[in-house]
Amino acid sequence: PARPSHQDLFAENFAPYPMVLNQRSGTPVDSILQAAIDAYERGRFVEATQQFQRLQDLDSNNFVSRFYQGLSFLANQEAGKAISLLIPLVNGKSKLKEQSQWYLARAYLQIKDFNSAKAALRKIEKGQFQYAQALALLKVLD
Repeated sequence: PARPSHQDLFAENFAPYPMVLNQRSGTPVDSILQAAIDAYERGRFVEATQQFQRLQDLDSNNFVSRFYQGLSFLANQEAGKAISLLIPLVNGKSKLKEQSQWYLARAYLQIKDFNSAKAALRKIEKGQFQYAQALALLKVLD
């Protein structure tokens, strides 16, 4: 059978990660957070990247806003920007390390870097986030 295109593989395997940030109210940071969450949940990913950047400007150590900004770039077909945000999360001690690994592989797939995508998928171990999907995708890519 014909090999699926990178767009087909991406479309079949991409879904934005559920929002885990809590909505709060009161401070200016909370209003930016609320705007970021709202944009992300409504699929307005260009706006979401901007709001998550505002959060990064206020707290550059906030790995959760970096993660969601990366996913927003990925959903907006800007994989290069997503990769630059996800690599530090994969290599660091982020609580979203496993999720970042999966989406990093997806970002490589989006830019047709199949070797990097396969390498990223192979780092997903049994019991980790999206392990079964990673195995299935590896079978298609190999």
